[in-house]
Amino acid sequence: MLDNNYNIINAELIKRELAKKNLVDFMRYKFEKYYNATFNDNWHYDYIAEHLESCLKGDITRLIINEPPSYGKTEQIVKCFMPYAWINHPHLKFIYTTYGGDLTKENAQTTRDFIKSKAYINLGINFKLINDEIYNFSNDKGGRVFSTTVGSAVTGIHCNGLIIDDPLKAIESFSKAAKDKVEDYYKGSLLSRLLDSKSFVIIIMQRLATDDLVGRLEDTGFTKICLKAINEKKEYYYFNNELYYEREANEPLFATKHDLATLERIKTEMGELEFSTQMLQEPYVSEVGFFEKEKLSFINDYEIPSQNDYIIIDSAESTSKTADDRAIVASGISINEDNQTLLIVKDILHGKWELEDFCENAITMMLRYPNAPVFIELAGGGITFHRELLKYINKKNTEFRRDGKAILTNIVQGFKPIIKESKNHQIQALAPLYNTGFLKFKHTCLNKEQAIKELLAFDPAKKNNTDNVIDCIAKMLILDGVYPLDNNNSKNTLSNISFRFKKGGWRI
Repeated sequence: MLDNNYNIINAELIKRELAKKNLVDFMRYKFEKYYNATFNDNWHYDYIAEHLESCLKGDITRLIINEPPSYGKTEQIVKCFMPYAWINHPHLKFIYTTYGGDLTKENAQTTRDFIKSKAYINLGINFKLINDEIYNFSNDKGGRVFSTTVGSAVTGIHCNGLIIDDPLKAIESFSKAAKDKVEDYYKGSLLSRLLDSKSFVIIIMQRLATDDLVGRLEDTGFTKICLKAINEKKEYYYFNNELYYEREANEPLFATKHDLATLERIKTEMGELEFSTQMLQEPYVSEVGFFEKEKLSFINDYEIPSQNDYIIIDSAESTSKTADDRAIVASGISINEDNQTLLIVKDILHGKWELEDFCENAITMMLRYPNAPVFIELAGGGITFHRELLKYINKKNTEFRRDGKAILTNIVQGFKPIIKESKNHQIQALAPLYNTGFLKFKHTCLNKEQAIKELLAFDPAKKNNTDNVIDCIAKMLILDGVYPLDNNNSKNTLSNISFRFKKGGWRI
């Protein structure tokens, strides 16, 4: 019995000693003794902990951690890291800030309450709290935790460690004013609160936009940790120039929380745009504001009027990993009873295909839209693709005839690049339709997310946008041979339409 009690006591003392020396052991201890729960461990906690320890040593003074929501970042870096730091460095002063008052209060209060708990005191701390306010508690060794919301005053408060936790609400990711406020607060107020050159800044957040705070701090000397919920290719994580973890392709970041099947379901529920931004840390929606998310318009299949359908193909320059995607876009165009032009994007295929796959995908789209003329831009590999596609159609029709199937009868023609107007200007011509709801996406449109992604990220001031899909859509307004079907029971006159006809094409 005595030996058994001795072993239990000894095991407890070992846990306490480990908790004082290692942040992840501290987390295990907290979950067992304070939460009365099992800590769901994972390698990424150790990887982050190594960087946080380096902040305490003064080796890292600027650290960004991008991590999916609900993966434990606030628990580790706020609720555990600050109490852990006080065990061996009780003099440290922290400023903690996040986007909302309720969230700030909750995190500050739970951090303070743990520091006051028996589980924490049992670690043998050598300080006492002398100020017990939720938003501003301190100890008798000079340490303090001051918690506030983004934008609030920090006058007279200084710190050794500044922790910025999700400074922007997800709902504000499209607001330039909100993002400007966060940047101004960081640069204009928070940075001046650091006590000395060893003081550190830790920014922890899920990505929300290309120009969120992390995006605006590119190339400013931050050490960066970027953790994706799932990775397409093999990735290597380094610490102090040494390999720390080797992650296989398609390996979930936190498999016991979200396995592959769960991540796929989350992707379906969130949509590709939000999943890429928040779960993969790959935002592509910048607050350019030319095409606003709020003005996106969709239409059900049964609501689509009679239209003239067309297939526009952009062959791209090459199939290298850095080249633009090749794009095949089927759209319909018509005029309604109010003489308004209606452009509906019906299906999209895109990718870095080899020639045979490119031809096969074009055939797939032609089979879906057998009456749609096909237009191929004769730029880059377009001339070769045009020639090869005609051969491929002939080959397929031979097979179709032999099998007693209907043959492909789509008209296929090439067109020269329109050099009188830049690609950006052509895409800008979509704005009148987009802003008034007359550019719509069919709800069942294949790969509509790619077009939405390109629209929302489109910047007319940039020379190189990712825009092959929306460029195909824009060609519907300017190509010779593209005509809207008039559904207003009058003659196909063009005088009352918001676009004027010029040399066989549509122009603003």
